[in-house]
Amino acid sequence: MRTTTLGLSLAIAVATACGGNGGSDADDSGAETPDPASKADGTTKPLGTYTGKGAISSSAQLDEMVLESNGSCYIVVEPCGSGTCEAQPYYCNYKLTKSGSTRYVHLTQPAADVPGGIVKFAYDLSGDQLDLRPSGSSKHVSLDRASDHQWCTAVDDCGLQAYDCKQNWKCGDDSTCSCTSGPPNPCVALGGSCVIPDDSECGGGGQVSAITGCGVNEDHVGLECCLPKSANPCEVAGGSCVALSPGSCAGVVGDATKYSCGGGVGVECCFAQAPAAGDKCNAAGGTCVSKSSEGDLCDIFEADDCKSGECCL
Repeated sequence: MRTTTLGLSLAIAVATACGGNGGSDADDSGAETPDPASKADGTTKPLGTYTGKGAISSSAQLDEMVLESNGSCYIVVEPCGSGTCEAQPYYCNYKLTKSGSTRYVHLTQPAADVPGGIVKFAYDLSGDQLDLRPSGSSKHVSLDRASDHQWCTAVDDCGLQAYDCKQNWKCGDDSTCSCTSGPPNPCVALGGSCVIPDDSECGGGGQVSAITGCGVNEDHVGLECCLPKSANPCEVAGGSCVALSPGSCAGVVGDATKYSCGGGVGVECCFAQAPAAGDKCNAAGGTCVSKSSEGDLCDIFEADDCKSGECCL
């Protein structure tokens, strides 16, 4: 996915649990350390689409903030001058930090590049309400987490904001996500996300799986499944863990020394029958060809699956 910016409204999905000191007018000059915001210390990451409207300085207001699990963010700020305010969307990257008991959402871009010039916000999250305070300021802005129709520019945005969808995400023409009906997406069912291959999405937060079923996005780019680090070798290889009993695996039982189910007792790794060349391409809505002949609609996708050719999507 994109490595920086997210788009139209200053939507910082800062969904961290209560207990931070974002609501107080604390001294923000202290040294910051990375904040994993893990459940181990009673917090959760502030992921999602947050909307509202409030002043973050004497000349700018924040409308929206979106935070995604891969460190991408999107904000919409309205710098105001000569009595007028014009919304400026901005795609960004962020990190979660803390200083003492105060937690921050800290954009990694230079302040001069960010609309409104604010790159650091102390925050508190109470339920679905996010309280933001610009660093060094006593101003507070409250944003509400969208319950549905969260922001997106591509379908992979939908799976990175900690919203629940057991079927398939769709990013609509109105740049909002919807959970479509149909059979469960096998990647999402295992807690994964469908992401663009060879991007930073699956970087430090997950591992690429051989699971198929993610399909393509609006730009006809084939998506791959990114599973959490906790996924076992069987799931990463595209298999499923089933009971160790006759008839429980309708396909091929995987080698337990290569495809472990994570140490579970009484289970084995089950794979579907080995696919023929081109099955992954066909499942993604493409066709195996000898060379690209469809202009921009042809993308190499799982090239090995098409043997010497490539997948035209």
